[in-house]
Amino acid sequence: MESAFSERKSNFFKRNYFCYIGSNLDGEYWIKKVRIAPCLPVDGIDTIINAERYICVDFEIDAIDEHNAAILSEELSSRLMYRLSLISNIGFYKPSTDQVWVLTGNSERPSERFQRGFFDPNRVDRMPRKRELCHLGAYAGSIDNIYATTSKMTLPKETRPIFSGLEKSNIKLINAFDSAAQIYNLSHVAGRRFATVRLAYLVSCIDAIRFRSKSGQSFTQFLQEYNGENTVDESLRVHAKIT
Repeated sequence: MESAFSERKSNFFKRNYFCYIGSNLDGEYWIKKVRIAPCLPVDGIDTIINAERYICVDFEIDAIDEHNAAILSEELSSRLMYRLSLISNIGFYKPSTDQVWVLTGNSERPSERFQRGFFDPNRVDRMPRKRELCHLGAYAGSIDNIYATTSKMTLPKETRPIFSGLEKSNIKLINAFDSAAQIYNLSHVAGRRFATVRLAYLVSCIDAIRFRSKSGQSFTQFLQEYNGENTVDESLRVHAKIT
């Protein structure tokens, strides 16, 4: 049966969208055969840190049909963005279509309700080539020193080594890392306006890694071993040292 399904699989190109709040991504990044890029490489307000940004995740995937490809691509792209959240200290979320109130700048109708949404001007139906739609982004900075800046967003230099390390790891470690990454992403998205919610998810993120280590250490002991005298918030970068 498995062989029959394998023979029926076809190759599909998929593009999934994610949003985040921050400065614009400085270019396209290729992690193995997956492309992560800003939907608008230049949008006129590239360095404003409280602006919503759209990014696309492009890749090809083998699946039974279009529906199966959509399900698999959603899972793969979400897992990728969770990992990037943990690496880049950014919260990524799926676009919404809520009806929201906005300021129009019109004195007669200063506020109006509009549907959230974005039209991608660079839509394609095949896998883009490198530099075809956007210049390459630079791997710069470190995961140990990532804060909001007035420059474009870059992925830290440890990004590819961490992904390579995960590929060589056993499935239990990969699942533990991905669970922690998903919780870390939630801390940014769900906790953006609520500090206590953010803190609760951050503690859960560390616990997910701590329990996987099976060291029997307490929360404080674990942080002290892997992150010295740094603060709790800085200690959430321990995944780099563990990996």
